[in-house]
Amino acid sequence: MHAAENAVLAKLRAMYARRLTAAQFSEILSCRTMSEVALYLRDKTPYGGIVPVTAGLGDVHREWLEERLRQASYSRFEAVGHYAFAIDAPFYRYFVLEHEAERLIRTLSLSVRGGGALPEASAFFLRHSAVDWLRVGQAKTPQQWLSALSGTPYYALCAPFIGPEGVDMVLLDRSLERHKMRALLQLADTCYGGAQHDALRQQLMIRIDMSDIAALYRAVLLGQRPGAATVGGGLLTERQLSQLSAAPDEAAFIAALGGTRYAGKLDIARDGSIERTVDRYLFRLAQHTLHRTPYPSVALLSYATLHRTELRDLIHSIEGVRYGVSGTAAGILVGVEI
Repeated sequence: MHAAENAVLAKLRAMYARRLTAAQFSEILSCRTMSEVALYLRDKTPYGGIVPVTAGLGDVHREWLEERLRQASYSRFEAVGHYAFAIDAPFYRYFVLEHEAERLIRTLSLSVRGGGALPEASAFFLRHSAVDWLRVGQAKTPQQWLSALSGTPYYALCAPFIGPEGVDMVLLDRSLERHKMRALLQLADTCYGGAQHDALRQQLMIRIDMSDIAALYRAVLLGQRPGAATVGGGLLTERQLSQLSAAPDEAAFIAALGGTRYAGKLDIARDGSIERTVDRYLFRLAQHTLHRTPYPSVALLSYATLHRTELRDLIHSIEGVRYGVSGTAAGILVGVEI
């Protein structure tokens, strides 16, 4: 293996080793105010850089703190992506596609409310993105937002879900997820071969399955027709997806899930929510894979899953402090046991 690829593996494992511990999450949940959380993150965690040392902490808002955490996450991913790009590792595109999908949803949400500003994206992301983010960020209506995407692949993906009656955010989000995952599968097929190709596709297809299972479960629970909810192309067969889609209620859905490769691996009743169930499964898989894989592309995908789980746990913890709900009571914290 090339020395630079070994360096990527070592860097990712070292970054994961600096994750928050169960004790740190417990201490965050014991905070009483957002200012206390910000002070704790600044002084006692690897997220210290999100809060300037000179910043006044008398009146910290939850939204500001969560936005700073998201920006820190983007910066971390882009640092890895920039290095992967520098050594000609094509899977750096994962970070661009992931950030594009997230930023599109957030800017569309702002346009629905009449406009608003997001923190400026990094030069690396802007250089490799297909979107004119200055124009998108200026949109004050969903129609202007869609027009700003003309000339990009995202226009045709998003147009069917934006009309005079409003925006179907759920199906638009699923359309973006489908585009991202299929682009990543194509990247695996065109840029990788042999065992690395197989391992990368396996990880991507499992992620597709977890996304589809969560989307179909929510549709069944809410009594909705699944519609275009699935991404497809994972390890679940079309017949299995159809059986899950046709389930009349939660019990039937869980029974249908028992006829798939994930039987006994997903315990929705224990976890309390489908989001926690799939997050837990993906977290454990990524944790195991990061330590064992010899392939940088697979390690990148595994680390991304682990870090995003930690970020979600942290944001949920902050919300727990803000609203006076403990993390365990809220059924959160997948990446640690407290």
